Amino acid sequence: MKTEKLKVKQKCWLGLCIAIALSSVAVAQTDSLLQEKPSVKATVFKQKRLSPSQVTLYSTVIPTFGQFYNRSYWKVPIFLGLGGWCAYNFIRQNTLYATYRDRYQNALAQTPVPPNADFNRRLRDFHRGQRDEFAVYLVLVYALSILDAYIDAHLFDFDTSDVLTVAPTIQNKPTVTLLQLNIEF
Repeated sequence: MKTEKLKVKQKCWLGLCIAIALSSVAVAQTDSLLQEKPSVKATVFKQKRLSPSQVTLYSTVIPTFGQFYNRSYWKVPIFLGLGGWCAYNFIRQNTLYATYRDRYQNALAQTPVPPNADFNRRLRDFHRGQRDEFAVYLVLVYALSILDAYIDAHLFDFDTSDVLTVAPTIQNKPTVTLLQLNIEF
């Protein structure tokens, strides 16, 4: 009877020890050399960025605003230069078109149609085509400026460093396996 009570007590103690061991987290002592030392932290101020849709909207209202805002300053004179060149040629071709249109209409108003009326008509049609072509170029430069600002705003925080590795995070908390269950099939 005494041995039975002793066996029950031993089983209770063994069960209690197993329960405590399984319920507590086993943590080993950490290496003091791996611990981070307190150091001076540098404060980095990040500029608050607008969303790409807002940059696109502002670039639509003010040409090349998106390039300026995204700090692509070297693109601003390129887009302004291309836009200015297309606008200048549009105005020049429109003026020449109006000149040859008036000459052609004046030639048709004369009773004997002069021989240069057909020449004036061909020049009128040529300059109208050139004017329309430069209008398309102007719209394309403007749209390209908006598209460039949108893409540049999306890629503003893109990492372009030479380090292309991905490393998993390593935790300095070693664990001890207390219970392992292997099932073979």
